[in-house]
Order: sequence, then C-alpha cells, then structure tokens
Amino acid sequence: MSDANKAVELYQLMASRCKAGKFTQNQATIYAEMAEFLKDCESAEEMQEKIKNSKYYLAPGVAQTKDMIFALSEAAVANDLPEVKAICDKQLEKIAQDENAMYDSAYQTEAMGIMNKYSQTLEAFASIFECYIQFNFMEETEDEDIAKIQDKMNRAFGSLSLPSVDFKELSKVGKFRDLIFLNDGEYEEFINKAESYKTSAPSFKEELAAAQDETGRVWDTINSQKAEITNFGKAQLDKTRIKLCTVIAPNSKDGKYVFENEEVIG
Repeated sequence: MSDANKAVELYQLMASRCKAGKFTQNQATIYAEMAEFLKDCESAEEMQEKIKNSKYYLAPGVAQTKDMIFALSEAAVANDLPEVKAICDKQLEKIAQDENAMYDSAYQTEAMGIMNKYSQTLEAFASIFECYIQFNFMEETEDEDIAKIQDKMNRAFGSLSLPSVDFKELSKVGKFRDLIFLNDGEYEEFINKAESYKTSAPSFKEELAAAQDETGRVWDTINSQKAEITNFGKAQLDKTRIKLCTVIAPNSKDGKYVFENEEVIG
C-alpha cells in the first residue's frame, strides 16, 4: 500500500472515529471530505500540494476549534449559562466569516469570566446560609461575634453577580435551592430573615438572659428537693437486682474482677 493510500485510509478511520462522538461532528465531516478529495493522489507529495492549494489546508484545525466551541456551548446550556452560550454562538459566527478567527482565544477568557461569576454567586449564596445558621443556632453570641458574622454576610450579599444580584430571585433558581438542606417552610424563613439581617443583625441578649434565668430556676428547684430526690433514688435501688453483666478476669491472682455492662431489672 502506497503512502498516499495509507493517508487516505487514515483520514477515513479518523472520520469514522469522530462520527461516533457527539462533540466531533465537524471533524468527522472534514476528514471524510479529505479522504474523498485525496483518493486519486499517487504520492504523499502530490497530496501535500493538493491540500496546500485547497480549503482543506486549515480545515482540520477549524473543525477542531468549532467542535470545542460547540462542546462548551452544550455545557453552557446544560448548566443554565446563557451568557456563555451567547459568547460561543458569537465566536462560531466569527469563524464562519473568517477562518483565521479560530486563533482568537479571547472568547475563552470571556466565557471563563462569566463562569467564575456564577461560581462566585453560588459560593456567596452558601456563605449567606452559613451566616444565617450561625446567627440562629449559636448558644452564645457576643456583640463582637455578631458584628463579624454580619460583616461576612454583607460581603456575601455584595458578591452576588450572575445569574442575578437579587437574593430572592436567586432563591427561586433550582441550583441555588439545592444548596440548602431545609424543607420549603424553613427555606422561605431563611430567605426572609437573611434579607433582614443585611441591615439589622439579630440580638440574642434577651433570649440568652431568659434561658439563663430558666436554668437557674430549674437548678434552684432541684437543690431545694435534693434530699427527697436522693431518698427516692435509694428506695428504687433497693428494689433492683442485676440481671446480666460482663465479667473480666484479673491478669494476676491478686487482681480484681471487673464488672461491666450491667443490666438491671426492677
């Protein structure tokens, strides 16, 4: 088999391989066309010259670039990134008008910037929820801690970008809702309270004082009835006996047996 025939067979194999892929269809078309275009060549030199003087000189590179952009566009659609898809569509139009546009990688930088803004917004949304949890579930929160949490929350609100800077609008988007492990009622409460915390952080001094007072009352009651509680415990102990326990033998003759996991019945 001549070198020319081997090259044609290679193009046919590449066309077949690319045709099987979802994101390599432009390359499949070009390689199939090139195999047909070059099939009558008798030498590798003749093929090179024929390619050089035809549209196929840049075609494989153009096809590969178009396939890469198509893959990015499909990923943008799957992840609900319309701005990125628009960038891809615009770049494909540029290449269709001038194949040299395939060397322009500015679209990649622009698309990455958009995707970073989406990621930043997701992280900020999660950070707002983290602050909300800290506000609502810390047992004790000093004024200084509250100020730090509020500052972190406000910075997170300020980092919201794409697909929206509106917190409530974002809360309706599936990917943002999926970040928060609350039921619908709790989620709605989170959205409403978080908005209010932007300007007025919660104060827990009154709640903490009330809880401390209640704890004090409980301990006072227990202490006032200590003798009664102790006598009741002793009376109950006399009514019980051991049903089952684990006995661990000593390591030496002078050692003591150890009794563990005692189960008591009344």
